[in-house]
Amino acid sequence: MKDDALAIAYFWEPVTLVTGLAFALLCLAVAGWLIYELKTAPKFDEKGNPITPQPRPDPKSPDRRTKGNDQ
Repeated sequence: MKDDALAIAYFWEPVTLVTGLAFALLCLAVAGWLIYELKTAPKFDEKGNPITPQPRPDPKSPDRRTKGNDQ
């Protein structure tokens, strides 16, 4: 009887270890995915309208270069 219990324990110990490691890896993957989704989510203002980033002006455009020289 005691040998049977030890055999069962020796069988289930690595199974439990591998299952625990797989669960930990799954939790890390879900946490990484959640962080990625939160960082790349679109931004909204108070009224629920999406905030679109304004394009940066081209520093080489002619109207931008002449603004500083108008004195």
